[in-house]
Amino acid sequence: MFNFFFKNQPKKYTKIENHLFGIVTQLLKISTTEIDCDEQERKYYLTNKKQYFSVAIFSKHSVIRMTNNRDSIAEKYDEIFIEDVLKTVKEEQRRRMELPYNPTTNNI
Repeated sequence: MFNFFFKNQPKKYTKIENHLFGIVTQLLKISTTEIDCDEQERKYYLTNKKQYFSVAIFSKHSVIRMTNNRDSIAEKYDEIFIEDVLKTVKEEQRRRMELPYNPTTNNI
């Protein structure tokens, strides 16, 4: 009966999820980070060659793989967490796509 009070509360992430979300956010702030995606397979790749760091997000399987120049780790996470990470990646991807679009439309 009182379940509707608890549905709108944000999910609390674990310590590892918070750390991973911070890493993804910091990578997206760097302009040299490449964002590649495969929408059909729901795979997203973040790559920063200068820092030897890459993140692969496989949202179909709720897995995130992180690799630096020495180590690689892949773990399964909660679907809600994966969707939140994908939301930030997609927002940054759209923002980056708008940057070249705006000057082009202004010149026309």
